[in-house]
Parts: sequence; structure tokens; C-alpha cells
Amino acid sequence: MADTQQSAVHQRRVRRMLLLGSAIIGGTCLFWGSFFALRGNWLIVAVDIATLGLAAATASLTWRGQLRQASRLMIAVLYVVLCINALVYDIPSAEVPRSAHQFLLALGVMSCLLTREEPAWLRHGIPGVCFVTYLAFASSNLGWVTPFALPDSVRAGGVWVNNAIAMATVFATLWVIQNDVAERNSMESELQDALVRGELLVHYQPQVTMGGHIVGAEALVRWRHPRRGMVSPGEFIPLAERSGLMLPLGDWVMRTACAQLAAWRLRPETASLSLSVNVSASQFA
Repeated sequence: MADTQQSAVHQRRVRRMLLLGSAIIGGTCLFWGSFFALRGNWLIVAVDIATLGLAAATASLTWRGQLRQASRLMIAVLYVVLCINALVYDIPSAEVPRSAHQFLLALGVMSCLLTREEPAWLRHGIPGVCFVTYLAFASSNLGWVTPFALPDSVRAGGVWVNNAIAMATVFATLWVIQNDVAERNSMESELQDALVRGELLVHYQPQVTMGGHIVGAEALVRWRHPRRGMVSPGEFIPLAERSGLMLPLGDWVMRTACAQLAAWRLRPETASLSLSVNVSASQFA
């Protein structure tokens, strides 16, 4: 159960990253698409429109909860588009360096988060490919000299724009990761206080036979936070396990459930009821 709950927290983090990434991609494509449309460079405009479609498709998949498909689509298409830009359009010169490859560094950092629950060969391979490709472009003048290459007069301003957007993307990725850590640290302190302030509750879910007869109940712990309202067990139970608070929390639940069971024994209509309590592995040990 703890693994499932931790996975749910990670899925929330991935969802946040995908939506931020889609917004950054969409904004970047709108900016460069408008710029090159004014210059009449319709081939690059077509690439920007296609990439804008990627942002929309990624956002749509994310909203529908298809996070793995959205992550793979974003990483695969962006990698291809960025390599084409670096090889064909953004050819470095003695005066103006290449900048399109900076997005590969940002993509590598993003993929470290997006592929965390993938098999090991994807989890390590995808970021590795992004970083190695970035290193190859950053350390060489690799590229195809064609009529599609952009002049230095255009690329000079683009260096600042591309580097700024790539830096913002890396910052956004780190913000998603750090924000999640900060939330977890804050909740850990608040959960410890909740045990003292009496914010935890035990709800009793009836256990019913096929004939509709109530034979017992299951004790379910809930957290009534003064500001956040009812906090899902999927959020605070894994936190309690990781922080060592599961022992005092489990002890409180057990004592509360036993007191309730003793109270039921005093009433004829509830004297025969049993009570089930989930016990964590650490508490059981």
C-alpha cells in the first residue's frame, strides 16, 4: 500500500511537470513561430506549429491521466525536433555560438523526473542520451551546412532567448522537485503536531455479510487539518512511514480502536462486533 501511495504522490509531481513543460513549449513555439512568420521563413513556422501541436497533445493526455504516454510523447518528439534544429538551422560560427542544443540539457533534467517509474534501461538511458547529445553539440561544430541554416544576424538574438528559456525550464523542473520536498517536510512537522493537538480521527467502516448483516468494522485513520481540511491517507501514511511517525501514530490508532471496541462491548446491540485495524510492518515488528 505504501508503494501505491508513494506512486500517487509521484504521479502528481509528473502531472505538474508535464503541464509546466507544455506551457513552456507552447509559449516558445508561439514566439518563434510569429518571429519567423514575419520573416517569411515558412518551413520553420511549420516546425513550430507541429511542436505547438505536441504541447497541446501532451497537455490533453495529461488532463486525461495518461501520464506515461504524455511523458514519452514529449520526450521523443522534442528530442527529434531539437536535434534537427541544432543540425540544420542553428549552425555555429566563429561569431555566434549554437544555442538550440541548450534545450537538450533541460530535456535531460526533465526526463530524470518523468522516467522515474520506467524500467531501468529507460530510466537511465533516456536522460543519458539527452546529456550525451547535448555534450556532442556543445563540444563541436557538428551540423549540416544547407540553405536552411539561419544567418548569424538572426541567431545572435536567438542565443539569449534560447538560453533564457532553457534556463527557465531547468529552474521549473527543479522547482517542481524542490516544492514537493518542501511540502513533505512541512507536512511531516504538521503531522507530528497533529498527534499532539488531536487532529487525527478514526472512522469505522462497517463490514457486512452477503445478507446485509453488520458483523464488525474496519478502523480507518483520517487527518482533519485546520487549513487543508481532510488530508488523504495516501499523503500522510507514506510520510509517517518514512519519518518514523508510524509507531506513535499506529499506537494511537490501536489504543483508540481498542477503547471503541470496549465501549461497544457494553451495549448489547454492538457487543458481538469485531474490529479490524491495519498494522504497518514497522509497528508489527
